[in-house]
Amino acid sequence: MKMLKSVSFIFALLLAFQIFSGSHVSASWAYPFVVWDHYTYSISEEYVDQVGKEIGEVTKYSDQEGAYTGNFSNQYKKGTKYFEIKGISTDKAIAVQEPGGKYIKAIREHKYQEASLVGNFMREAEANPWISFLVLVGAASVLIVSCKSLKDKFHIED
Repeated sequence: MKMLKSVSFIFALLLAFQIFSGSHVSASWAYPFVVWDHYTYSISEEYVDQVGKEIGEVTKYSDQEGAYTGNFSNQYKKGTKYFEIKGISTDKAIAVQEPGGKYIKAIREHKYQEASLVGNFMREAEANPWISFLVLVGAASVLIVSCKSLKDKFHIED
């Protein structure tokens, strides 16, 4: 019975820590960019006038450093449109429509490293305390069942 009380006490401490530690440490990006067609395009200071057809839009925005999927941006909100620039291959640059209708040039840098399934889950767990709580409850349940089965296996008395 002592072991069960100890496990319960540790679980209560972990739960309290999880609930009351509301501040998360996060980093910000080194430079503004958009992701299109699995490539990172850094935002330049150059505006363009001659744009071609629309080629995509921002599907995910975050100002917190991490790895995301899709047409991601750390600068522009979801729904911001991407366009071809007339006379320039999309392998070199694209145009991003800014609020107010101007188009800014984004220069292709490198292949974007998209998030893994585990990475996405960890980010969601960090952002949502209920996911963390459920993981913690599950881990505590496994620990309690393991302790009980070990106790029964070795015939340990309280």
